[in-house]
Amino acid sequence: MSDTTITAERVTKGDLMRGDAEKIVSERTEAVQLFKGGGVDYANLRDMVDAAKLMATAGPMIPPHMQGNVGMCFANNLRAQELGISPLALANWSYVVEQWVNGQKVQRVAYESQFFHAIIEARAPITTRLQVGYEGSGDARRCRVWATFKGETEPRYFPPLDADPDQFTLGKLHPGHNEKGKVKGSPLWDKKPDLQLFYNMSRDWARMYCPDVIAGMYGRDEMEDAGFTVASDIAKDVSPKLSARLRGPSAEGFSGAEKALAGIEASIAASASQAAPPAEAKPSRSRKKSEPEPEKVVAEPETSGAGTTIEQPSEATEQFPGDIPMKAADT
Repeated sequence: MSDTTITAERVTKGDLMRGDAEKIVSERTEAVQLFKGGGVDYANLRDMVDAAKLMATAGPMIPPHMQGNVGMCFANNLRAQELGISPLALANWSYVVEQWVNGQKVQRVAYESQFFHAIIEARAPITTRLQVGYEGSGDARRCRVWATFKGETEPRYFPPLDADPDQFTLGKLHPGHNEKGKVKGSPLWDKKPDLQLFYNMSRDWARMYCPDVIAGMYGRDEMEDAGFTVASDIAKDVSPKLSARLRGPSAEGFSGAEKALAGIEASIAASASQAAPPAEAKPSRSRKKSEPEPEKVVAEPETSGAGTTIEQPSEATEQFPGDIPMKAADT
């Protein structure tokens, strides 16, 4: 009896770069069952690996740090399955943050504040959705959230009712602005401070009363408080440029494609520098060689009829629409 087992062809980084779905999707991948309401029914670890390979070619449907990164897509999908949420939603809630420790760059994944609120509503054993209340204005604005656990009658509050209210004001929690005037954390701190306060209090409520729901996951601002900064969103080129597609598939994967593109760009730059002949190679017919060059005319500022100088408009400084004037608290 002959062996009819089909061995799947190995998927390379070059396949991911080209988005070669025909090679990535195997017969076993095609057999994975889909739910009518959305989602994938992974039968085993191999199915999840195949899904991660396909997800890595999704381009702008996933954030830059996951494009072409099968391992990160796999970890994201595994966590999404544990949490019972969409892998794409979880991916697009994520950030990469980094910090230099003893000369080495340490990278971690952080999540938007909205993610924590969504997970609490979906997984925390509470009788109703989180309730919220506000008081104060400006830098003294405060927010409190509460909910009642199943089997209990008294709600749990954050901040606790006996906590110092001045600890959790907008002025205390706002991360401040950088030298360019942009808020250091989420732009919601300036655009929609009430919403950002709600997100922060929701996350802290879960950390205090049901840490198992969000164990091992940290917000962007929490990681920034620990010394991390958001990494630059530079994606791997999983969609080759026209020159790469015309050249045909490269077995070398990312490294070979990048080297080839660099060589082409260098050649184009060299040709461009030699394309224009020197100015003296095409003398003007209407001017003799001994004729001196005309003096450059410097335009005088325009004046109005009254003799007032009209100034040219300067570039506008970048501002967030709807900024709320606020001052970061002294630390």
